[in-house]
Amino acid sequence: MPSDQNPFENQWKTVSSRWGHRLHAMCSYMAMFPPNLPHYFIQRCTEPGDLVLDPFCGRGTTPLEACLSARVGIGNDLNELAFALTKAKTQVPNADDQDRRLLQLLDDYESPPEVAGLLQEYRRLSHVAVEDQKQYKTPAVNGMNVEDWQRLQGVMRELRRVYSVLPNMPHYNDEEYDRTGTSRENGYTEEHHHRIWLFIHPATLHQLVYLKKNLGPDPCDAFLRAVVLGILHGRGHFYLSLPMPNTFSLTPRYSLSYSYRHRLVLPDRDAFSCLKAKLRLLGLLGPGTRSKGIRKSVSLESYVPGVALKEDIRNLPAALAPVLQKYGRRPRLLVTSPPYLDVIRYGLYNWIRFWFLDSESKTDLGLDDGHRTPEAYLAFMREAMSASYEIMDNHSLSAWVIGDVTARGISRLNLAQAVWEHSAKPEGWKLLGIIDDEVMDNRKVTKIWGESKGQATRVDRVLLLYKKSWPDRKVEVTWYPRLAASPLNTTSHECPAPPLAPPDPTLLLRTQTCHPG
Repeated sequence: MPSDQNPFENQWKTVSSRWGHRLHAMCSYMAMFPPNLPHYFIQRCTEPGDLVLDPFCGRGTTPLEACLSARVGIGNDLNELAFALTKAKTQVPNADDQDRRLLQLLDDYESPPEVAGLLQEYRRLSHVAVEDQKQYKTPAVNGMNVEDWQRLQGVMRELRRVYSVLPNMPHYNDEEYDRTGTSRENGYTEEHHHRIWLFIHPATLHQLVYLKKNLGPDPCDAFLRAVVLGILHGRGHFYLSLPMPNTFSLTPRYSLSYSYRHRLVLPDRDAFSCLKAKLRLLGLLGPGTRSKGIRKSVSLESYVPGVALKEDIRNLPAALAPVLQKYGRRPRLLVTSPPYLDVIRYGLYNWIRFWFLDSESKTDLGLDDGHRTPEAYLAFMREAMSASYEIMDNHSLSAWVIGDVTARGISRLNLAQAVWEHSAKPEGWKLLGIIDDEVMDNRKVTKIWGESKGQATRVDRVLLLYKKSWPDRKVEVTWYPRLAASPLNTTSHECPAPPLAPPDPTLLLRTQTCHPG
């Protein structure tokens, strides 16, 4: 049970880490928190119809969880990818309308006839090569035999040449891609998005270019766009690229070297079939397109549409004003995770998805102004705290998930404590408490990359702030049976009043490791 000092603790840990609505799995995102965390605070501190805000919404976990709970979820993020995902989750279209739009796109697509023979030859050689690889592969051989791979590479070069002259296709130059040595030896650079040829088969790429051009801003198209973003790369039968993590995009330089070293073959995937497979996995295909054995559609019975914004948080009060005026009230809850200090470059690590969005992966330039040093980061967070204070209701709770990091010149920085002392407290916020939330090693970004130690964070801390007072009511936290992955279904208790004298931790930025006060 929670202590009197901190009435929340980390009660969301009582359910499985995989708990949550299937819509959360639309697209992976770096450094996201689990949906059970915002769900807990939404159930504890808000009523149906209340506004719930996430000013750094990432893939839209908090606003989606709010929308699913009959609240109005509001997500904001300067990152174009985050905005696209949040827009889809806060404006989920009718399944039948979505199916009709997908069928329309499929009916209007035309495969260029001039590539039919080359595609047939590629598929024949690829099938033979794969079968040979299964039969003859030894531990000493990382990929298929050299002769098969070279024949396939010859057909692939011809496919690229033919596709590259078609309208709207990315630039392709044979000399830039047909390397026999390492990328470093050949002076390969990766500053252009046309390196997409290295990762995706030309036929699949042609389909993606068609979708890029024809998906518009309406909810059906925005939703389909977000689902495509989720299948652009990963490991599995419905991903469209060379096998790679679905969380981040491999760099072209590394991919080039790795592909030649292991003699990898680009998978010949049908983007439309993969898109439908992902929709089935999400449980969001209409009854006319559901296949035998596929689970029934996920219920959206309590779903309420939300709002997605793409603003710098420092400009958010003005941008959000029309929304607050429309609903006639201010947010009662804020649950967010600000960008990590000097760790994650959200634009660079998602360059393939930015290519599909027709957006240069320069998002980091707009974000990194406050993230390179502790002093600059805390100055940025003070502006964020000021903007949030202006937006939030007087009787609201704000939960900021902030990870400890190893910053430049610091062995370990308790960043949540620093944000409270130097950013939130001067802006008038009151401290309810700081919750330690240990991060499992296998969930850390650098562990996913295969590193022996994690730079990103070992401990997330939930900084709980309130403005004038915070929601104090007897509640029952419901873990929906359709989503529950734990025998524990409910948690209920009385919320005590906030402490009269909240802790006032001291911070030594440059001299020692900080610990909770």
